[in-house]
Amino acid sequence: MSKADTLVSQALMDLAAAIELWTEKLTGKRLGFCLMVFSDEKHGTSSYISNTDRKLTAAALRELLDRWEEGMADIPAHVKH
Repeated sequence: MSKADTLVSQALMDLAAAIELWTEKLTGKRLGFCLMVFSDEKHGTSSYISNTDRKLTAAALRELLDRWEEGMADIPAHVKH
């Protein structure tokens, strides 16, 4: 694990707390989330943080990947500008 990977991994708990507070304030309810951070280097390390258990997070990621493979249209707000 690189120094950058270690620093990101250590900071993810604070970031997760901020995301959870923000989404709850925005929507008025608790939402599940998962944030994945990874290097674009060939042998980089992937890290993630979630406010749900691993089984639920994995199911949500599988569902998203399935929709991508089925050609789910991009949401205009998510298009990189």
